[in-house]
Amino acid sequence: MELDVTVVSRENLSAGFGLAGAEAISVGSTEEARKELMARASHKSWSLVLVDEGLFAALEAGDRQRLVESDMPIFVPLPMESALKDMDGAATARERVTALVQHAIGKRLAIAE
Repeated sequence: MELDVTVVSRENLSAGFGLAGAEAISVGSTEEARKELMARASHKSWSLVLVDEGLFAALEAGDRQRLVESDMPIFVPLPMESALKDMDGAATARERVTALVQHAIGKRLAIAE
């Protein structure tokens, strides 16, 4: 089964994820993030939505709970800014995304080209 990967992050982080093959959505505020995430939550598709941890934490408790409980799509908050600082040695954007997911969920994710 192939899983679509979408990343919702602040504007300064999204470009690298797009280069890695993920759908990268740049947001400038928590409200923009909430609109994007809730829109994705309403579409029951087999996909993985990686969310900047800072944006996720800024959502209202009810919105966070809805995303955490979602089976389709699966929402995963990632510590993007701090994790990216620790990955300066990663050669490609794809490797950085893979490392971020592994850091968050403890499993290595193969991202299709």
